[in-house]
Amino acid sequence: MSIVRGGGAVQLVGTPEQVADRILEYIDLGISSFILSGYPHLEEAKITGELLLPVLKKKLEARQAKAAKVESA
Repeated sequence: MSIVRGGGAVQLVGTPEQVADRILEYIDLGISSFILSGYPHLEEAKITGELLLPVLKKKLEARQAKAAKVESA
């Protein structure tokens, strides 16, 4: 991947749930911005938007709800 794109490129491969979990690990480390891309671009954009992002959003919402419950206790 570094031949195609310089810098600290990382490839995340797996089911939407597995990839979402890995992204959450990066969030836990303090990373807040991601460039999600794949090849071929159009197909991967569709997969990301339809499969990955809804799973990631649901996991983030669950975390926020849990944190809010702890804060209110």
